[in-house]
Amino acid sequence: MLKKMCLQMKKKNKGFTLIELIVVIAILGILAAVLIPTFTGFQKKAQSSQALVDAKQFATAMDSIAAEKGKTAGAFTQTDVENMATMSSASLCTAFSETAGSFTITTTNGNTFTAGRTGYGVKVEIKSGL
Repeated sequence: MLKKMCLQMKKKNKGFTLIELIVVIAILGILAAVLIPTFTGFQKKAQSSQALVDAKQFATAMDSIAAEKGKTAGAFTQTDVENMATMSSASLCTAFSETAGSFTITTTNGNTFTAGRTGYGVKVEIKSGL
């Protein structure tokens, strides 16, 4: 009889109770609820930073070509746009178009920019990506 009771007590002490498992699952759920929005915020911030970097690269390339060729607003050609894309990063630019001296540039990460040369420098507007 005593042997039987000892065996039963040993069986009861093995493993976790249902309450312990529920508490652990609840803690994991709370941690997930707090951390997931935080990581999403980091991703959005990184995308915004990348959009600004891309815009600055295109503006610098546009300014360099304008200074090199002495061009003003409305005087850029399709070749100039292609050179801008190459100067800033050939792998970044997936599509570009020119309309009255203003360019729309789309990058591989989905950012879209409108760039144009003004009398005082280069204006780059980020249409999407922020």
